[in-house]
Amino acid sequence: MIRESLKMVCSVAVVLLSTLGISCQGEVNNEVTLPHEQTIFCDAGDKPQLSFSAEGAWHLSSNALWCKFITPNGEMQEMAGKAGNVSVMLKISDLNQTEESSVATITIRIGEECGTLATVERSSKDLYVKLYDAEGNATNTLEIGYDTYIETSLEANFMFAATNLPEWVEVAERDASGRIIVTNAISGRAGERITALLRIVRDGERENIKIGTQDNKYLTFANRDNSVSFRYALIYDGMGKNHLTFTGPTTNSYGWEVSLDGKTLRNYDEATDLTTTFSDELQYKIVSEDNNYHILLLEEHIERGIPSFECFDEGDAERWIEFDKERMTLRINAHTGKPRYGVVMALPSGIYESLAGNFSSIFEEDTSAGIPLPTIISDYTKFVLIDFVQHDIDGTKTMYAYHSLSSLEIYCEPYADESLTAKYGTEAIFKCDFVNPIAGKTPGVIVNPLIEGWNNSGHDNGIAGVEVVHGERALKVSEGEYYIGDNTDEELSVHLWGPKGGWNGENVIIVFKLNNIAQKILVVTPPAF
Repeated sequence: MIRESLKMVCSVAVVLLSTLGISCQGEVNNEVTLPHEQTIFCDAGDKPQLSFSAEGAWHLSSNALWCKFITPNGEMQEMAGKAGNVSVMLKISDLNQTEESSVATITIRIGEECGTLATVERSSKDLYVKLYDAEGNATNTLEIGYDTYIETSLEANFMFAATNLPEWVEVAERDASGRIIVTNAISGRAGERITALLRIVRDGERENIKIGTQDNKYLTFANRDNSVSFRYALIYDGMGKNHLTFTGPTTNSYGWEVSLDGKTLRNYDEATDLTTTFSDELQYKIVSEDNNYHILLLEEHIERGIPSFECFDEGDAERWIEFDKERMTLRINAHTGKPRYGVVMALPSGIYESLAGNFSSIFEEDTSAGIPLPTIISDYTKFVLIDFVQHDIDGTKTMYAYHSLSSLEIYCEPYADESLTAKYGTEAIFKCDFVNPIAGKTPGVIVNPLIEGWNNSGHDNGIAGVEVVHGERALKVSEGEYYIGDNTDEELSVHLWGPKGGWNGENVIIVFKLNNIAQKILVVTPPAF
């Protein structure tokens, strides 16, 4: 645009000079010898001398507004004088100066003779690109962020663009509303300050490698025809001690099941509805600064449907798990008894050091269920390698109960009671603990006996039923002691709230029936307090 404006101004000047009768086209007079043509090289702001010898009265004109004559009457596009040795001073301004050199022609007329006295070539503008960091301080490097963008401002006195943007650098900018938009391009106009946001493109390898000025990684800014370019070093301070990335055997760290012998590890992904099975161990690829990270095991205890966590550092975790840092493999040790729940985390060294052994600070209270439940703070969930339950992975679940508020499982273990078998005629007996009281709440146990045909349809048809007794007394739905209805999965379940007069140290017996014949029995023990 600047170049076109300059051309237009020069054209106007030529027309003006022609109108004033200063054009030399087609005019030849051999009676007067014009001074030799000369060339003047100059910069904006210069005042060069133009000297010549004239055989008669002379008239000078300049065809460029940036090249004028300094006369007693001021700076002029034209001037005249008498024969003799002449010295004229020019004024060179920066009007319409661009990144390309500019040329002005000074024409001389003596009598009827006209010709070019001088060609004045003004140098291109002194081009520059200036960089500023996020605080506005001048810098000569472009810094790349890891998980967040690092801001650099750029300003130039010419139209520029980045010409060799590496594929491992992500470039973004903010729109008018402040949102970050990935552009992967940097460009600007003369006099305009722009802001570029840079961060590294992760591939599981490069983000762990620092880049300094000695590594000769550059970004070049050039003008439109690449005749002028400026090169600046790219620097990257690495991931930092507080960051870590990993890839696991699946994209999902949650929903894992492990067999009691630890040999089968299975993951169900709700997003894809796919189940993937692995044998013996899980393979990970963990990337951290200087390959420095720590393994942490969080053992989750679920008692009466309420969770609590016990944390084990690397050495102590070995009673549960085996993590080979060299091979980055995880094994879960064999287990017997009721299910156990665990979370394995890989913490970067900076995060680990900041905890200083106080691993309880990883947790916060979640009250969305109406009661405070410990849960891992979201800032730490990105470090979870696996969240799993270890149980009889191939066994058929025979009875399922959970806390009415927390929705966490209350384990129903097989139980033998000859008197109950004699009374009801079934050996399918299980036992679970009732929930503890919670101030201001009325928690209970929700039980699905997992009996074929014991469902909503069977209940509506009088086939599926239940008997709930406490000592010698039958509990009543009308007293709010229990009821039969849908659970969270819209399956028929018994919702037990407990005997109205108190437990008095006695168990509640729930007998699940089909066609009035006992199929399974659940013995529910009193609260612990």
